[in-house]
Amino acid sequence: MREATAAKLRVDAAFNPNTAALRQSIALVWPQLAKQRQLRHDFHLLEGLSELKMQDPEVVNFLPSEYSQILERAQAIRTEYKEQPQHLDHLTSLIKHLYQDFCKLAGIPAARQRLPALEQLLSDPRSCLDQVMEFLVGKG
Repeated sequence: MREATAAKLRVDAAFNPNTAALRQSIALVWPQLAKQRQLRHDFHLLEGLSELKMQDPEVVNFLPSEYSQILERAQAIRTEYKEQPQHLDHLTSLIKHLYQDFCKLAGIPAARQRLPALEQLLSDPRSCLDQVMEFLVGKG
């Protein structure tokens, strides 16, 4: 580029970002994101379940197995969540920035308006990689 500028030549650079590259990049981060979303979900459930257990210790016998397992792993969940409280936020931010950069290179103008919806989709523990990708490539 510098040599072209010095020689007063016009240089055009065009980028054609591929959605497969976007999908691959997000697929690499997805397992960590899913784990952190589940950890946050379990941590918030744990607060209510612990209070129920304090009020009536017998309630544990009537809880679904998922909730009983959360209570059994209470200390591990608390420890893991407190060690990395902002890990989910960092992963969400990484995907948002990747999406913004992809939109800039692809010439998609409305990326900024879609960021709140993307953030909500990423923080929802029920959303899957396919739903996120449909949203990112403009079908959602």
